[in-house]
Amino acid sequence: MGNDHDIRENRPESEIRHDNDMTIRDEEAATQHKRITRRTMLASLGITGAVLAAGGLNQFGGAGIASAQLSVYGSGNGDKGDKTKPKELMALDYCTAVSIAGLRAMADPDPSWIYFVTDPGQEGHFYYDAADLISSDNNAGTVLVGAMGARFRRVVQGEVNVRWFGAKGNGQTDDTVSIQAALDTGLGVYVPEGRYRISSTLIMRTPGQQLRGASKQGATIFNDTTDARLLSVGDPALNQNGMAPYSGIRDLGFAGNASTVAGITLFGKQSANATWKDASKNVSLSNLVINDVGAGTALEVFTWSNTITGLTLYTGNKVGIATMWESNANNWSHLYITGCAQESIIVGGEGITRGNSFTSIVVQQSGGPVGVIDIRQAENVLLQGIYSEANNKKGSPCVVNVRDTASAVSVRNVNHLGGGAIVVRNAGAGTIIENVVSSNLTGAIVQVTGTKAVTFTSDVRYMDGVVPRGVVYADLSANKQSLFFDGRKLAAAEVVIEGHLRPSDDNVRNLGSSTNRWAAVYSSTGVITTSDGKLKTNIADETLGLDFVNKWRPRVYNRSDNGDAQLPHHGFIAQEFKAILDEIGVEHAAYVEEVLTDEAGRAAGSIRSGLRYEQLIAHLTLAVQQLAQQVRELKAAQS
Repeated sequence: MGNDHDIRENRPESEIRHDNDMTIRDEEAATQHKRITRRTMLASLGITGAVLAAGGLNQFGGAGIASAQLSVYGSGNGDKGDKTKPKELMALDYCTAVSIAGLRAMADPDPSWIYFVTDPGQEGHFYYDAADLISSDNNAGTVLVGAMGARFRRVVQGEVNVRWFGAKGNGQTDDTVSIQAALDTGLGVYVPEGRYRISSTLIMRTPGQQLRGASKQGATIFNDTTDARLLSVGDPALNQNGMAPYSGIRDLGFAGNASTVAGITLFGKQSANATWKDASKNVSLSNLVINDVGAGTALEVFTWSNTITGLTLYTGNKVGIATMWESNANNWSHLYITGCAQESIIVGGEGITRGNSFTSIVVQQSGGPVGVIDIRQAENVLLQGIYSEANNKKGSPCVVNVRDTASAVSVRNVNHLGGGAIVVRNAGAGTIIENVVSSNLTGAIVQVTGTKAVTFTSDVRYMDGVVPRGVVYADLSANKQSLFFDGRKLAAAEVVIEGHLRPSDDNVRNLGSSTNRWAAVYSSTGVITTSDGKLKTNIADETLGLDFVNKWRPRVYNRSDNGDAQLPHHGFIAQEFKAILDEIGVEHAAYVEEVLTDEAGRAAGSIRSGLRYEQLIAHLTLAVQQLAQQVRELKAAQS
C-alpha cells in the first residue's frame, strides 16, 4: 500500500495545505492530546475493531456516528463529492488519546473522531454521539457524560470489563457500584484477576447475561463487612421483569463472612415475586468457589432446568446447597463440598422438587442434624458417585438421609471413608440403594426406618480388610416392605408378588438348600410333580412292596430346629431308612444327603440327611395291592 510519505506526496495541494493547518492546531494541543494514526488505531483494535472503525460503528446508534462515517468515508456511492478514500485515510490522523478527565472537560467534541481513553484499567475507544441527550454516565464503563452534556460511548466488542467502570480489585476499595454498573449494561461482564470488595447484593437482571472471571481462584468477589447476599440472579424487587433466565456465571470466586445470609441465589416465581411471568431458569453455573457464607446457604436454587458443574464450597459455609420450591430437572455435577457447619446438600422444601440429578459429589467434614445430604420433599432424585469422608466429626448421624416425604430416590456408587453411624438412612417410598462401600461404622451401612419405607438395596459391603463393628443392613421400619440383596441373599420381612414366580431355566434351580430351608410352604393345592412318561427311561414294575414296607420304622418325635418343637411329629428317621436300603442293597432316590454350606456357599464340613416322602408312595401302593391279593386269596380259601 506504500508508506505515509508516498501517499501524502501524491495528494492534491489543497489537501496538503489543509493538513499543514491541522498540524499547527495539533501542535498547539499537544500538551493535552497525543495523536494516534489510523494504522496504530487498527493495530490496537485488531481485525474486529478495524471492521467497526471502517463501517460498523453505526450499530451503536446516533446521528453522530452516521455523520462521522460520511465525513470520513463518504457516502460509498462513488460520487465525486465522496470524502477521502481508504488508501488516503491510512495516512490521516483522526484518533486522539485522552484521559477520562480530559474527555469530560472537552467543550467541542468532534463526532467524526475516535477518542482513545488512556486511564489504566479503563482504556478504550470512545466516540461522541451527538444524538444522545439522555444516557447516564456509568463512570466511563460504556457511557461518559462531559461537563457540557456531551455523551461519549465506548466501542464495545462483546463483553464489558468491570475495571472500565472503576472497579479496582485491590481488596480494599468498595467495588459494589462499579460491578453493578457493569451488570446493568445487560452485556457480558468480565472480572479480571483481583479481589473485589462489595458491601451490598449484586443483581443480574438481564436474560442471557454472562458473568465470568479470570479464574475461580484468581478473581474473587467478597463481602467482609455486611450480612447481604452476595449475588442474586433475578431481582425479587421487580414485578414481572425481574427474572434473568438463560444467564450464566463461570470462573469466579465468592466469599462472605460470619453474618452473610446467602451466597448466590437463583430466584423463581414462588420464592421471589408471585407476579413474575417466568423465573431465572436455564442458568449455567460452572467453575465457581463460594466460601464463608456463615449465616446461610452458599448456593440457593429455586428454579428449574439449570446446570451446575465444577462447584467448590471449601470453608466457612453454614449450609452448602439448597434446591427448593420449583427447582425441577436441575443437573448438578462435579461438586466439592467440605467444612459446612450443617448440611452439604438440601433437596426439597417449600414444595416438592422433582427430577434433580447429582453426580460426582465429594462431601467432607460437614454436619447436619439428620444427614449431610438431606432429601426432604422431593421426587425422582439421583445421587450417583458420592465420596464421603469424616462427616461424623461435626455430629452428623449419617451421610444421606431420605425422609418419608421423599419418593423415588436413587443412591448409587457411594464410597464412605471415616467413622459415623450410618451411610444411607431411608424412610422414603421407592428408594433404590446400590453399590455402597464403607469403612467402619458403629451402626449400619444402610438403615431402613419409618412407616412408609419401601427400599431396594443391593451390593452393600465393608471395604476389604475392615473388621466390622456394625452391620451391613438393618431394617428398623414398621411396615417391613423393603428388600436387601447382597449378591446371594435377598433379605425382606415379606415379599409380595403380583404375578408368576418362576426360575430362569427348566429343571435346574433349587428352592432352598440343606443349609437354608423354608420353615413351611402354604398352598391351596398340592405340589404338582411332573410324571410324564416321555421324560422317563428304563421303566419297570415296582418290586419293593409289603416286605420292604414292613422293614420301615415309623416314629413320633419333636423337632428341635423350628417353632413346632413342642408339637409331636410323625414320620421316619432318614438314617434308619438308609440302613434298610443298605441291608437290602438298594439305591433309592428317597434318601438325600447334602453337605451344609456357609453364606458364601462354601462346604461347612457336616452332612444333613433328608427323605423325599413322595418317593415312598409307590412302595405303599404295591404293599396295599399285595395285601389286597392276600385278602382275596384268604376269602377264596374260606369259600
